[in-house]
Amino acid sequence: MAEVTLVVDDNGYADHKLAWLDAEGKIQTLKIPTIIGTDRLSSNSGETVDRYRADGVDYTCKPSVRSPINLRNANYPASVENRVLVTHALRKAKLLNKPLHLGVTLSFRDYFSEQGSQITENKQATIANFNGSKGTVEVIGSEDKLNITQVDCYSEALSAFFDFVLDDQGEFTDAAKYTKGDVAIIDIGGSTTDVVNLIVDDSITINNSYSGTDKVGVLDLKFALEKAIKQELIDLGLIENSHDAEIPPNLVSEVLETGSTFFAGEMRNFEVLRDDVASSVATKIINNVKSRLGSIGIYRAIIITGGGSVVFHHWLTKAFPNPVMLDEFSNARGALKFMRNVAAGRVKSKGGKATPKQLEDV
Repeated sequence: MAEVTLVVDDNGYADHKLAWLDAEGKIQTLKIPTIIGTDRLSSNSGETVDRYRADGVDYTCKPSVRSPINLRNANYPASVENRVLVTHALRKAKLLNKPLHLGVTLSFRDYFSEQGSQITENKQATIANFNGSKGTVEVIGSEDKLNITQVDCYSEALSAFFDFVLDDQGEFTDAAKYTKGDVAIIDIGGSTTDVVNLIVDDSITINNSYSGTDKVGVLDLKFALEKAIKQELIDLGLIENSHDAEIPPNLVSEVLETGSTFFAGEMRNFEVLRDDVASSVATKIINNVKSRLGSIGIYRAIIITGGGSVVFHHWLTKAFPNPVMLDEFSNARGALKFMRNVAAGRVKSKGGKATPKQLEDV
């Protein structure tokens, strides 16, 4: 029997971030944009391109999709579109046809209530979306099949904490051994910003009075930047001045990442515009976070993660003293480390190994 591959998809509203264990037991990562539509794309040789069928509907997952489906809603984690996007990400990672133990994620307040209890119906609906009970996904024009043997659901932000306290071998890091007291986790995702106050002592507990989720994230920056770029191109006479004016779907991502893009025959620089828009969104996020956390000085560590940790790096490092800046894969990677420790049944704490019980106490 083929060995089961452990893989986690941090299925975000802006990007899907994968982390999995390869044949040598090393952690690999991959990111794909959360873009899905019904455009019918094909190669110049007539073959279908990144097309999938689910629940009788054909979908395409590609940044060039002209009219992407709006996924910014509460039902996204359990939606057929998310199921298709996870399949697409696993295909790009060349993990189809292999038996997979899949982990998926929910935002902090979709996972925990305001009182701190787990919202089991959200977890169950998300798991059901991928264990076959709600349907499967066909890769159009390919014999590749999704082979999921088990599905687990993890909380974002807490998963990033696992990335902070566990190294790639599943042992406690020095930070985990010596960090005691209040820890803040700021997870800036595509649609939301999760803020979590953990209290670390003999166990790990959540202070729900200083934790929560705000509906602002990287997508707010992308939408505002798209609007600003459109207006500048209209002012330059490069696109029509109308409510329906469109720009290439991947142009905004290019400007966000590099500050410039090729349009209408030449390179266009939008760095100043990008930074002005990013500063405005970053200020909103920072104000929300500080309002939730209260006095910043009480926290032994302020961990910042998610796609926003990269996009808003300049403003975040100014706003918070000596933050621990994790990358956008930390939720997927942390959940994977936790999943591996549980699967391996590591129960010995000697030598710094993190046990399932210690981690499940979160």
